Amino acid sequence: MTSLAFDCSSALLSDGGVGVYARSLLEALQKESALETSFLNIVPVSVCSEKRSKASGFISPFSSVVRKLYEDQYLLPKAIRNAHADIYHGTAFTLPLFSSSKGVVTVHDMAFLRYPDFFTPRYRSYLKLFFKQSLRNAKRIITVSSFTASELLWYYPEFEEKVRIIHSGISGQFVPLLAEEIKSWRVAKGYPKRFLLFAGSCEPRKNLLRLIEAFGQYVVRSGNDDLFLLLAGGKGWLNEGLDKAIAEAGIKKRVVRTGFLPFEELSFLYNAAEGFLFPSLYEGFGFPPLEAMACGTPVLCSDVASLPEVCEDAALYCDPYDTASICKGITTLVENEAVRKKLTEKGIAQASRFSWKTCAELTLKTYEEIL
Repeated sequence: MTSLAFDCSSALLSDGGVGVYARSLLEALQKESALETSFLNIVPVSVCSEKRSKASGFISPFSSVVRKLYEDQYLLPKAIRNAHADIYHGTAFTLPLFSSSKGVVTVHDMAFLRYPDFFTPRYRSYLKLFFKQSLRNAKRIITVSSFTASELLWYYPEFEEKVRIIHSGISGQFVPLLAEEIKSWRVAKGYPKRFLLFAGSCEPRKNLLRLIEAFGQYVVRSGNDDLFLLLAGGKGWLNEGLDKAIAEAGIKKRVVRTGFLPFEELSFLYNAAEGFLFPSLYEGFGFPPLEAMACGTPVLCSDVASLPEVCEDAALYCDPYDTASICKGITTLVENEAVRKKLTEKGIAQASRFSWKTCAELTLKTYEEIL
C-alpha cells in the first residue's frame, strides 16, 4: 500500500488560508481515499506544538527561523522516514531539502516575491533559502489558482511541466442561515444591527488602511449613522497604524475590531453582515469572498490578482489602490437593492463551484502521477 505523509503543521500554526487548506484537504483526502482509493494510507505529519501555535490566537510568520529550520529540516524528515512514506505533501510552500519520499508542494501565492515589504524579514529570509530548492526537489507543484500558476512561472518558467492547478474548496458550513438564528447570535455577541464586514488577518496586503479611509468617506457622504464596520481576524503582522487611521477617519465609534474568531463562528458573522468588503492588494486564491458568497452576503472585492478568477461576475469590483473607487463600491453595495439581490443569487451559485471533494480528487490524481 502506498503511504502519504501529509504536512498538517500549517493547520496548527495558521487560521488563515494556508491553515484552512491543510485542515480541509486532509479531511477530504481521508474521506475520498477511504471510499475510492485502496492504495493510499494517509499519515498526518506535524512537528509543531498545537499548544504553542494557538497560544496567542495567531502566530506571525516564522516567529523563530532557528526553530523552523530545526523543525522543517531535521524533525520533519525524521517524521517522514518514520511514517515510511512514499509521498510527502508539503502544504505550505516548502519541502525538506533531504527526504526519503517523493515530494509534492502546494504554492498558495507569490506574495513574498511580489510584495516583500509586506512580510517580516524572517519570513522572507526563510523562503529565499528554501523555496526554489523545494520547487526543484518536488515531483509535482500544486497551485491553488491559475493566477498563482502564472505568477510562479513568471519567476520560475523552468518548472512548468511540474505545475498542476487545483482550486481550493469552500467548507460546507458556509450556508445561508435563518434570520432568527442570525439575530440571536448577533445579539448574544453584542454586535451592531447593521454592519459591513472585513474578515482576514490584519496584514499590509489586506489594504485595511484604504478600506478604513473609504468607509470614513462613505459615512460622511451618506450621513448613514447606524452602519458599522467590523474587522474580524487575528492580529497578523506589520499592522501598525490601524488605530491611527481609524481616528483620522473620524470613525472610531463606528469600527468594531473583533479579534480572533473561531472558524465555527464565521458563518454566523458572514450571514449577519449587510455586505462583505475585501479590497485586498494580492491574493493567491481568496477564501473570504467565496465564504461570504456561500452565505448569501453580497461582496465587494478587488479587481486584481486571483479574485476575478474565483469570484467571476458574482462580485462587485473596485480598484484597491483608489480610495474613491472603494468608497463608490461601498455606496453601491449598501444602497442599490437590485445589485445586492443579483450579487446574492450569483454569489451562492459561484461559491458552490468550489468543493473540497473535487480538490481532493484532483490531488489524489496528482499523487498517482508520480508513483
